[in-house]
Formats: sequence, structure tokens, C-alpha cells
Amino acid sequence: KLSYSKQTTNMQPIDIITLLAQLLDEFYPVFENNEMDYEYHPDASNFVIQGDATLLVRLFDNLINNAIKYGKEGKLLIVKTRTQKEAITVDIINFGKVIPQKDLDRVFEKFYRAESSRNSATGGTGLGLALSSKLAKRLGGDLFLERSESGKGTSFILDLKIDEAGRNLKLEAPR
Repeated sequence: KLSYSKQTTNMQPIDIITLLAQLLDEFYPVFENNEMDYEYHPDASNFVIQGDATLLVRLFDNLINNAIKYGKEGKLLIVKTRTQKEAITVDIINFGKVIPQKDLDRVFEKFYRAESSRNSATGGTGLGLALSSKLAKRLGGDLFLERSESGKGTSFILDLKIDEAGRNLKLEAPR
């Protein structure tokens, strides 16, 4: 639906700090089943944006599931927010298998799966991160990937730029 712009965007005020807290609480059984812990470090008590709750939930669900799937050996997932007057950045960090340097530029491509050692036991189609990137753009944001300098962590970073009224500045207009 997203690829062919058949899904409409239902923008409404959403407290993204609370949304993330609720999603992480809902993932508790998954963390427990994977013998993982999580930490949530919001830098504000709330931050309201104009967003589509369904798309935001799908985006964060994909990113958190990916972080659990490939980061469970690291036993920890960290979610941080960094708010500014006209932006919010959400970092989702895992400490499992690190994506090889040669794959960094391709992880958001449809059907691309990083080296076989990262996906041999996890399955998957190579669509989750491609969809996440499309969702981020649809919501007016950008999605990036960074490896820690120590090579012990992978961070997916969502940047949403907003105006004074909480509207996403780069929102992709429905076609």
C-alpha cells in the first residue's frame, strides 16, 4: 500500500514520548522470551507531534522487532529521545551482531539482507527495514543507521523535523 500510495495518512496530535513508552511496555513479553532488558531514556516528559499513529506504531514496531531479532546476544535494547524545539530524534540501539560495513548502505533496500551470519537463524524477507524507511519518509522524517565506534552496537535513528504547531515539515503529500 505504501509503495503505491494507496494508504491515506491520518494526521493527529500524538505524544511520541508516551507512544514509545507504551510500545516498549507491550514488548515486555518479547524481551523476556529473548532474555533481554530494555532501557527507555526520554529527554522530556512529553512531546506532541502531528503524526499518523498507525504508521508510527508500525515504524517503531519494525525497528524494535529488528533490534530484538538481531540484538538479543547483546541482552539490551536502549531507546533514547532527543527533543528540540523543531525536531525529535529517536535512537533505537542494540548490542548484538553488528552490521558489516559493506552492508550499511544497503540495509534499507527492499529484499536486501545483510550477510548470512546475521540472518541464517532469524529468517525474514528483507522487507522490514525497507518498509521502515518508507514509513519514516511518509511521516516526514529520515531514518539512518549508525554503528558504534567500538563495533559493539547498532543504532537506528529516526529524525522528525516539525514546526511550531507540531506539524511534520517534510511530510510527504499523499498522491
